[in-house]
Amino acid sequence: MNEQNAIPFWREAQEDELHFWRASQKKRVSIPHESRARCQKCLTLSPILIDYSTRILDVGSGPYGGVPFFLSTSCFKVSIDPVFGKTGEFLKKGLGEDINITQAVGESLPFIPDAFDLVFCINTLDHSYNPLTILKEIHRVLSKSGVLVMMVHVVTPIEKLLHHLVYKTRLRRASKAVARLAGIIGSNILKDGIKHPFYFTHNDVVELLSHSGFSTIQTNCYASEWNYKKECYIVSCKKRNTFVKRK
Repeated sequence: MNEQNAIPFWREAQEDELHFWRASQKKRVSIPHESRARCQKCLTLSPILIDYSTRILDVGSGPYGGVPFFLSTSCFKVSIDPVFGKTGEFLKKGLGEDINITQAVGESLPFIPDAFDLVFCINTLDHSYNPLTILKEIHRVLSKSGVLVMMVHVVTPIEKLLHHLVYKTRLRRASKAVARLAGIIGSNILKDGIKHPFYFTHNDVVELLSHSGFSTIQTNCYASEWNYKKECYIVSCKKRNTFVKRK
């Protein structure tokens, strides 16, 4: 799917995301437990020793600030997400005040090249409208010795195909009926499909990283405690002598 065709699906998914965060506000849930657990796990996976000089970026952080929110070390922290400014004051005043928050999308990061030493991208790629462009942008703003720590949900090839057929073809008009039928036959992939413009297999993610100029250092996949998809945690660095042209 090209970018022009993907944007309408992304906008619909963003509306669903806003509904999720606003519902959390009403329930007085500042940070969902699953988001907290993923951020803390990604922090433990970082091979970089974080100190006052470390420059950190979280791409697609959610309205609370993502990984930097859980980092007590005083350093340069930036979080970007398109929902900033749309969900109101999400956290209690005084929390996360050392985070520089920016309303932006990962496909167009408003930073100079080599600006960060450590980038987190957690549960973001499948909510985007151009995953490859996001990774290329992260590659651009990451320093030569920098590290990307990413978490993405992965599904089976059959689940990926089912999602595509229902949400990205003419069947979309009948998606609710198809989703009910899928529930009867035991498929869960469609229950939250509208929130995700993309679903990935593990091989998809590996290829995206490679095409973006990254080498994989470490990969860990776990069965999710909160849904039916696997959570894949990947630590990557820049390939040597690799230049990725900005789209």
